[in-house]
Amino acid sequence: MMLDLRTVRVLLALTPALGACGSGGAPRPASLDAARDSGSALDRAPDVSSREDVATADRTEVIDAGSTEAVTDAGDAEADAKTGLERTEPYPEVVFPAENPYSASKALLGKVLFWEEQIGSKNNQACGSCHRASGGGSDPRAIEAQSVGAGPDNVFGTPDDVHGGRGIPRCNSAGVAISFPPYGMQPQVTVRKPPTYFDAMFAPELFWDGRARTEFRDPVTGVVAIASGGALESQAAGPPVSAVEMACEGYTWRDIEIKLVTAKPLAVARNIPKAMADFIGTNTYPQLFAQVYGSPEITAQKIIFAIATHERTLTSNNTAWDRFNAGQTIALSSDQQQGLAIFNTKARCDKCHKAPQFTDNKFHNIGLNDPALDPGRSTISGNAEDFGKMKTPTLRNVGLRARGGMMHSGTGNGATMDLVMNEYNMGGLDKNNLDKEMLMLNLTQDEIDKVINFMVNGLTDPRVINQLPPFDAPKLSTEP
Repeated sequence: MMLDLRTVRVLLALTPALGACGSGGAPRPASLDAARDSGSALDRAPDVSSREDVATADRTEVIDAGSTEAVTDAGDAEADAKTGLERTEPYPEVVFPAENPYSASKALLGKVLFWEEQIGSKNNQACGSCHRASGGGSDPRAIEAQSVGAGPDNVFGTPDDVHGGRGIPRCNSAGVAISFPPYGMQPQVTVRKPPTYFDAMFAPELFWDGRARTEFRDPVTGVVAIASGGALESQAAGPPVSAVEMACEGYTWRDIEIKLVTAKPLAVARNIPKAMADFIGTNTYPQLFAQVYGSPEITAQKIIFAIATHERTLTSNNTAWDRFNAGQTIALSSDQQQGLAIFNTKARCDKCHKAPQFTDNKFHNIGLNDPALDPGRSTISGNAEDFGKMKTPTLRNVGLRARGGMMHSGTGNGATMDLVMNEYNMGGLDKNNLDKEMLMLNLTQDEIDKVINFMVNGLTDPRVINQLPPFDAPKLSTEP
């Protein structure tokens, strides 16, 4: 049989890996805590934003590509033509809407406002309460008992219960706490686990169901403020006035505007990062808004524009995969390279989790649960074909989010990375309106372990682990 040159190169790439898998099970993925505490190469790696100095070796000839099964048994015609280790486009440039252009001062103001607990009705809930670096951009408290929510049916002990974002106890328009079923006087919990807000600037629609649209309307005036590309602004407009997340009943953006006029910036926070503290100085919020916008007037649109500008700086583009993709072949270990190869071939993860963003920003029903428990996208679109579909989450920093449960529920089949991988391996557990890309994978446990190793250790930005700029933050009043 004649082999073409590309086939020979693939086989050469695979040869060193054939003995690496062995007959025993692979070690479990290294913990992120160990990577953080050991001062590993992950933590010492340079920022990949400057790529000109990075070597560009042809990886197909110098690294372990994974087992032969990872390349030849993918059940997909494309698998025969690729190793799974091909270089892709690098992390894309961030585009700011013309209506909300970038400025450093606006980004700093947005960072202050993102962590400002006084935006909440009770001065103890900020956007950052449910979105933190320690949770990979989600709520690290999701694993705790107080963050177990009743889910969409609002009844505890049923299959749609979630590990959600912890909000506030219900309070009426007078600010008085009231008993509200099923949580009584305890903090309410969102019906889905908070998605990460890192790397979210590329999505045309946000939230699991996509209800934060690309067109952003001023929540006070209703006027279109951003015609297209404003999903971050649309998303930021919701939680501050949600009676579950941050607000008492009847609390409005107008109330927030008035409140910030006299609020001392970050008055209830502690350990404020130096750049934020220097920006605040002795200024009031009107003075900070004047510095950024040229006018001291505080409006909902200005608040939201600043928060979204800050969020557009949260690019976790210094992962081991980013460095590997730029040519640093030692950035990923042999097992992680094998995991990446399987990820892109036999496991078919790249069908929806496309590099470099590791999401297609589309909506799919992967058969995780019965879609009747949460109809997902169809409640927004009104289309029966969207029944049970959820937005594909980015896998960047997924290892940090996994501690509070995976996917939109964090429970059941989505409780752990192993369970989620098993669900994919089975081709989806619930077949009701199942996405056509969901197929039986026949992955071994060794292959699953290597894919998880790649996702946990290869797609986590060390700046997120160590909460370094731009992922640093003050301590909230509710944190120990």
